[in-house]
Amino acid sequence: MYPYAHQLAGKKYKIGYDSRVLTTPPSIRITAVKKHYLDRKFERGGTSKQVLETVKNPLVALHQWNGARTVFVTPEMTVVLTSAGEVVTVWLADDYDSTLRQLLADAGY
Repeated sequence: MYPYAHQLAGKKYKIGYDSRVLTTPPSIRITAVKKHYLDRKFERGGTSKQVLETVKNPLVALHQWNGARTVFVTPEMTVVLTSAGEVVTVWLADDYDSTLRQLLADAGY
């Protein structure tokens, strides 16, 4: 479990799309998974338990597309959910680009 990085609230990062760090992570219940997520999970790995933990206890959460999607980030995994709770995709730390690595560094990791 990670302490939420409140100090980053409002900061912008380009994670796929322009994204803004939220003051607190939203409580979104996972309701479904998209085929893209299943393809990426098969390709990249990770477990359903990791997905649930990342959404429940993120280090950072960001909004994309004016809140249509939320990105939940930990040092191990990033999960993207729609506002309706559909899992869109997942990345493991090995897939993190320089932006995600910078976000983690800014959060103290």
